[in-house]
Amino acid sequence: MNPIARPDVLTQQLADGSTILFDPQTSIAHELNATGALIWEYCDGEHSIGDIAALLRECFDTPTVECQKDVTQFLETLQQRALLNASV
Repeated sequence: MNPIARPDVLTQQLADGSTILFDPQTSIAHELNATGALIWEYCDGEHSIGDIAALLRECFDTPTVECQKDVTQFLETLQQRALLNASV
């Protein structure tokens, strides 16, 4: 399944490369590091978990298995916080 970010979640990129996600339904802000922000950017319904893992592998020269695991765990966290429309 391709993850889809909730369209009502507001994003703000900070100068240090981190990104703040603000959930207007809960009034909770979530801070993402640069890697998390990159994953969030590709939660557009067009990219699969495998696609996102491949992008990370290219950016960070990390083994595929590790990227797949990290992306899956991060998306599960986003899902638990109800920031995604589709279940992962």
